[in-house]
Amino acid sequence: MRAVRLTLLLALAAAATPDAATAQAAADTSVKAVLPDAFVRRSARKGAGRFLTAADVEKMHATDTPRLLARVTGGDVREVGNGDLALVSRRGIRQTFSAPIENELCRIGVVVNDRLAPDGFDLKSIAIPEIVALEYYNGPATIPPDLNNTASDAGRCGLVVVWVKGR
Repeated sequence: MRAVRLTLLLALAAAATPDAATAQAAADTSVKAVLPDAFVRRSARKGAGRFLTAADVEKMHATDTPRLLARVTGGDVREVGNGDLALVSRRGIRQTFSAPIENELCRIGVVVNDRLAPDGFDLKSIAIPEIVALEYYNGPATIPPDLNNTASDAGRCGLVVVWVKGR
């Protein structure tokens, strides 16, 4: 009788385990399906970069995208004229190989859905609920090769890649 009960319990446990595993796998797949392939590929690499999903962004309780990006990068949001805001590094002024460029803030490049945002891009135009994921690289040496062509010179002081729904 004990052997029958034990066999029955083992059979029930075995039957329950695949369903739980299948449910977990489905949940993992649905989360990954929402994330862009490039984000998943780059975040799987070890080393450079900071990667945040929408769930991570939500936990930061930021009130707007410029402040969120400043918090993620450790930089500042500065007005650069004509009401435009720029994300700037705390590294100081922009450097060239020969000398610093006087009075030019070291701007962190912004890429939206793998496309370089133009100068004067309104960071406030991206609502926080639209953000699917974020990537941050703190300098040229940390930017992955597949972003070098996109970012060109914009990544000199760091680069933020913002993945947005429906754009």
